[in-house]
Amino acid sequence: MTDHCTGPDSLLDALLRASPSAVVIVERPAESSVPRIIRSNQAADSLPTAIMAALLDRCDEASLTGTAVAVDLPHQDEAGERWLRLTAGREGAVVVGCVTDITELRRTRQDLDDLRAAFDGAKREAERQREAAHSAGEAKTRFLATMSHELRTPMNAILGFADLLKVCTIEPQQVSYVEIIRRSGQDLLRVLNDILDFSKIEAGFLTLERRPFSPASIARDVVMLFAATARDKETSLFVTTDSDVPDWIEGDVTRLRQVLSNLIGNACKFTEDGRIDVRVSVGPAGMVEFAVIDTGIGMTPEQVRQLFRPFVQADVTTTRRFGGTGLGLAISKRLVEAMGGTVRVTSMPGEGSAFLVRIPAHVCAPPAYADDDGLEEAAAPDFRRVLLAEDNAINRMLVERILEQDGHEIVSVPDGRLAVLEIAESGLRAADNPSGYDLVLMDMHMPEMDGPTATRTIRELAGPASSIPIVGLSADAMTDQMDRHMSAGLDAYLTKPIDHGKLRAIVARTRPSVPGGPAKMPERAAVPEPRREEPEPQHDRDLIDEAQIEEIRAGVGDEMLAELLSAFCDDVGKEFDRVRSASAAEDWAALAVSAHTLKGVASNLGAARIAGLAKSLELAAKDAANLNTVAPILELDSDLFGNLATAVDRTVRELSRRT
Repeated sequence: MTDHCTGPDSLLDALLRASPSAVVIVERPAESSVPRIIRSNQAADSLPTAIMAALLDRCDEASLTGTAVAVDLPHQDEAGERWLRLTAGREGAVVVGCVTDITELRRTRQDLDDLRAAFDGAKREAERQREAAHSAGEAKTRFLATMSHELRTPMNAILGFADLLKVCTIEPQQVSYVEIIRRSGQDLLRVLNDILDFSKIEAGFLTLERRPFSPASIARDVVMLFAATARDKETSLFVTTDSDVPDWIEGDVTRLRQVLSNLIGNACKFTEDGRIDVRVSVGPAGMVEFAVIDTGIGMTPEQVRQLFRPFVQADVTTTRRFGGTGLGLAISKRLVEAMGGTVRVTSMPGEGSAFLVRIPAHVCAPPAYADDDGLEEAAAPDFRRVLLAEDNAINRMLVERILEQDGHEIVSVPDGRLAVLEIAESGLRAADNPSGYDLVLMDMHMPEMDGPTATRTIRELAGPASSIPIVGLSADAMTDQMDRHMSAGLDAYLTKPIDHGKLRAIVARTRPSVPGGPAKMPERAAVPEPRREEPEPQHDRDLIDEAQIEEIRAGVGDEMLAELLSAFCDDVGKEFDRVRSASAAEDWAALAVSAHTLKGVASNLGAARIAGLAKSLELAAKDAANLNTVAPILELDSDLFGNLATAVDRTVRELSRRT
């Protein structure tokens, strides 16, 4: 260390010696324009001349400006290129200058920058993959929904026409053949349902509903379904419910029914000349228990350990003797676990098995409506005054005729805005307000104001009108779509094509504000004789859903059916013109709406080919609108519009021939 001034300063000397940086202390005498070093350490004394000159320049700058100065400079020596940081700051009459080697610091910072860049790149890639997985998930959801429809539709036709053929067949041997077809079709449908359900669970697309149901009723209803099966196998089937079981709890009644059906069905399958007990009781920690106990063939401990694995049955002989896919229990276990519950099993070979299902008991109030699955049952035909909001004239006519047959009064409006005005003006029917309404049937897709918006607006009205029951109507059948509509304030939801029995039941089961009225018991429509028509061309076999046409005929009669078909023929061309106009204008949002309307119009009257093509167009248009690109439209079959135009023309000609 060099001392350029008189008088020792041991503390300062120690600091300068300890510093790894080169340090100089300079002053600038008033009579001189050159800064003078008054103290420096050994590291400063060994600085290259150029670096020392640069440091003194920084010190001079700090002395003149009174502000701290810092600069990074490269320096080449025998060890290679290094980076030095020169700093200077005035402290009273002197300036302290430092030179610090920051080569490693810069390397570390560069490494950190590289790591940060790599992290940002990985983050972007992860986000890209997440979006790709999300898109793949949505595509898989659409695929499962399509496959569900495509697989179930022909099976429903096989089973339905087998039932019709059974009625029309006289020879006992032919009846037995038809019964074999029907039972085999039911077995195949169960296999298809199991595979589709398992695929949904594996893909993570299982969604559960929460709605009120009665544990006792669910158990009793499922037991009744298997009563005949048990009787055929000379097995006694009993159901008991403890008195402390809650009357109503919330949960996914459809999935619980599926689980109980699987367990009781298995018990019936593996029990001959024995006994099956189904017991409903209160479990620990706020749970409800469903026990299925049989005296059947039982299982070994090893078989029990493998029981809930997919595609696994007790052994090969079980598959040969009793059939099945081995998916039922695997699906049941995952469904119960998704509900927050558990499944346990105990079994002994030759003594039987006991399955115990526990699910959370979310106690709730009774619902305003019965479960959808029970809506086909007959209900008291009390008079109702119903407001129908539906923009499609054919759909309005169909619903009006169905409900008028049950003695109800229907007032129809073509959009949600008018529905809101009608409810705001007329209100809820009561003894002092006989012109009010008991119920609103609300289509979800309408001009002016759609169904969800109209429902929310009604719920915000003052007084009793805000609580009027509202049932949504739509062809949107995916769970997320239905959940979105229900969240607007709907009390119930029916998908199109509308099931006539469910529509009648859900209206009949609405609690009327005013009892009585001009109600009439609907007469049962006669079962139509099989229609004898000329064989249709092979390419037109999927043009019309004849089973649906016959269902409509049975519900409304020949005269009303002819009127509906005539109105359809007038209306479908207009809807297709709207599709073409929206496509020509490349207005994808409008195209999605018009294709959805066309699909609904076609579905309700059995125009199967139009409905299928319109559905494909609707999905592509929605993707195009969401992505703001024409790509999804371009990916469609190039002949789709031509095929749709041909389907409209052939359908109109075919249905016009029947009116």
